[in-house]
Amino acid sequence: MPCNIMYMRYTEKEKNLIKKYYPLGGCKETIKYLNRSTDSIRHTAKKMGIKTICRQNLCDINDFKYISTEKMAYLLGFLWGDGHISYKPRYYFTTLSIKKEDGNNIKKIFDKRWKISHKKPQKKEWSPQIIFKLNHKELATFLKDHDYTVKSLASPSKILNKIHNKLKNHFFRGWFDADGHFSSSVTICGTYYQNWECLEKLSKKLKLKYKIYQWKSKNTKFSRFEITGKESYSKFLSYIYKDANFKLDRKFLKYQKLIAKIG
Repeated sequence: MPCNIMYMRYTEKEKNLIKKYYPLGGCKETIKYLNRSTDSIRHTAKKMGIKTICRQNLCDINDFKYISTEKMAYLLGFLWGDGHISYKPRYYFTTLSIKKEDGNNIKKIFDKRWKISHKKPQKKEWSPQIIFKLNHKELATFLKDHDYTVKSLASPSKILNKIHNKLKNHFFRGWFDADGHFSSSVTICGTYYQNWECLEKLSKKLKLKYKIYQWKSKNTKFSRFEITGKESYSKFLSYIYKDANFKLDRKFLKYQKLIAKIG
């Protein structure tokens, strides 16, 4: 009776290939280099005590629980604006999909634990996308507990309560880089029922003039938080760009031009 391939002895060369590729991408990555079944690879990796990156504690959740750096505060702000959390068994993905130009600009805030992929636009006039994705249950749970799965309706008050006051401007800059716009005023866009409580509190603290708009039509509905008046949006922009090492260059250039114009 032929031996089941799942239990056929692996050579040292094959074991070394598992050691090299299994942590990076599990069976899907390893099978590219081994003529073995996925069940066989998974069984052997388990016997060898090798786990995939998503099952290892390589994403230090303490980086998120105890926010102590500009980079982490900025990343959490960007995720609040453009991030997506998938919270399903075995699929605990934190994903950020943005324009390729912007993604290359802020790539340094993502370490090697994040998988990077590219998406071609469906229409010529659309911009190519870059996608950052991390499958990590603890991180997804932490973000879920801080309202990232309901952020289209919520205010980021829970996560802001974990960020030291001296780092909060970096969170707001991340959020602005994700959802903010320059025009005759400075705006941050959201859903029709978006909770703008935290931006209202910040505006009152900085003594900014602001308005909240809701727009509904047959095809679309949204709301936006608008900071009005030269003095107010100058104060707001100076606040979010203070000590900024992580930022979208194209928006920072607009900020510099706007401040120069105001004088």
